[in-house]
Amino acid sequence: MQTGQVSNKHMRTAALQCDFEGGPARTMKVPGLWQEFGFDTEQLFHTHAELYSAVFDAEPHGAKLKKYLAESRRRGIRIILYLNCHILLASQNRRAAEWALVDRTGAYTKLYGTYYGCCLNSSWVEYFLGVIDSLAPFEIAGVFFDGPVSIPCFCPRCQKLFRKRHGLAMRKAAPAVLAEFARAARLEFLRKAYTRVKQVNPAWLAYNNMGLLHGGGGADDMRALLACNDIVGTEGGFQFYGPPAQTDIWRCGLQARTVEAVAGARPRVIFMAGDHKPWSWYLHTPAETRLCYASALANGASVWYGIHCATSRLRSHAGAAAREMVQFDRRHAAYYADTESAAETALFHSFDTAAHYTSSGEASDLYDSSGKQCAGAAGDYMAGLNGAAGALFRAGIPFDIATELNLDRLECYRALVLPNIACMSEHTGRRLREFVRAGGLLLADGETALFDAQGQKRRDFLLRGLFGARFRGYRRYQTHDYFALSKPLDVFAAEGVDLLPAPTLALDVAAAPACVRGRLCPPLAGRYSGRPAAPEYPFIMARRFGRGRVVFIAGMFFEFYRKFGITHYDRLIGRILAGHARPPVALSGGNGAIEITIRRCAGRAGRLIHLVNYNGGMTRPIQRVAEIRGLELRVRGGVRRARSLTAGRALRVGCGGVIKLPPLREFEAVWAE
Repeated sequence: MQTGQVSNKHMRTAALQCDFEGGPARTMKVPGLWQEFGFDTEQLFHTHAELYSAVFDAEPHGAKLKKYLAESRRRGIRIILYLNCHILLASQNRRAAEWALVDRTGAYTKLYGTYYGCCLNSSWVEYFLGVIDSLAPFEIAGVFFDGPVSIPCFCPRCQKLFRKRHGLAMRKAAPAVLAEFARAARLEFLRKAYTRVKQVNPAWLAYNNMGLLHGGGGADDMRALLACNDIVGTEGGFQFYGPPAQTDIWRCGLQARTVEAVAGARPRVIFMAGDHKPWSWYLHTPAETRLCYASALANGASVWYGIHCATSRLRSHAGAAAREMVQFDRRHAAYYADTESAAETALFHSFDTAAHYTSSGEASDLYDSSGKQCAGAAGDYMAGLNGAAGALFRAGIPFDIATELNLDRLECYRALVLPNIACMSEHTGRRLREFVRAGGLLLADGETALFDAQGQKRRDFLLRGLFGARFRGYRRYQTHDYFALSKPLDVFAAEGVDLLPAPTLALDVAAAPACVRGRLCPPLAGRYSGRPAAPEYPFIMARRFGRGRVVFIAGMFFEFYRKFGITHYDRLIGRILAGHARPPVALSGGNGAIEITIRRCAGRAGRLIHLVNYNGGMTRPIQRVAEIRGLELRVRGGVRRARSLTAGRALRVGCGGVIKLPPLREFEAVWAE
């Protein structure tokens, strides 16, 4: 009997998100293919697929599922059954009047331009719970819920329920109220589905596709959603959707870090599409395949590798690359079974800010990519978050994600970066003060703590005592204006750099002169108006607080970096952080396009260091990475011996414990003791 009990947190999960295999005989060969690749789990979709959706029905699917489960057991593959709960099957369109989402015009809401969405206040919910009941006789390890989505429905049932709850017509309600109504329906459905799974078989795993960086709800919503998940997973490896050159190379790693931040003891997974989204029948390049998989591993996540086409497409260079990565994962399962990050710097991701502040969207199969607007907000939260991730990435600083959900772990870090964390609760503010008072470094920018947790603007920063600055308004600049450090860094002075480009949006703040470490120059009339006047307005404040330090940048510094990539910005951030929290591992010979992580493995006295190489001819998708030679690693605390997991051999450890690395291709994994 398969159960949901796992021997460790790490899985190698295959997914075939459609059925184009050509008949039952070929379908039964798929478990053998997964075994050949090295997978140990399948999130099973294709045995009960209807094109690109799948909901189990015992009458047509039961016998096939029983036979498939037997073959999977023989191959050592455990099965988690996929159930779609955000779109109706095409064969269910006849029930649209009863089950489908309706938009404010009265038309049915279509997802992917193809399928009707499911109304979560309809009898469809009882139908779906009945599907879960029907799985009781089958020897599966769990159930995966793909969806649901938080889209307001204007069907008569929803309008009646909305009026009852809110006392007004849906069409007159503010967008935020409609969004909250939709989120509440989604959460209530997931609670019911999770409860029903545990009633049918308490040992089964149950989880859904969580949009951790998509701003679907604040911190309280996220806590409630996590209570409905035995595994925490998100679409960190679904890309590109838009122009590949606009996709941040740290995307997968950032998503994996966020999963780790909130998962606790739960297994964590990155959903990785093998196909170059949104083209389901066109796979990623081998290089992009290896890089995405390696970044997930490097950040402590299991990988779900799924395709949306026939398995025959895996007989390709991209398929060979996927197989190579799964085999590497399988061979080194002992290292990946139970790891934790050893980073001492954390980047703060705020669920409250993502939910309530202005934020650009990110395309995905399941989540809205349109973004959101907040009255009174000056910046773009997701742009700032990605800018800060980019600055840490380019500076070669291993980092984790901290959130409102793991504030009890802040003492694990020496430095904390807050990229325009505008929406902040009193509780979060208290924990941040305690972090600094105990000796931590807090680096923040923009409108951090200028709004409450629900997105209402305050008169002044909640953290004004930490920042040493009082909010007075805004300063708008053009892309030809400057700021200057009060005392230029030696390395900047040596390069003749005394003026740096200023963010186009800064804050007007009052600050004690002793705290000011950088000032904005008055705006120029035009780009060719001559040399800027002497710096005048407080821009960078630094001060002691208890045993710690605070650096506050009064402007959209990280958002501006995300857009323009000013190289001295990441060097400035690196210098600020290194002065208080020297990274636990340092790479020499690199060029800023190499992801570096360091992790501890349970039961092993050593550290696992990953390097993921995104040097690929300045193009995305990357077709071939540029091999880098002469790299050296220095691990704080020293190293006696080291081994390359990718090369399968010992590495030379030189004077001072410096590890000499072999030529770096897509990735390297080093075990150091």
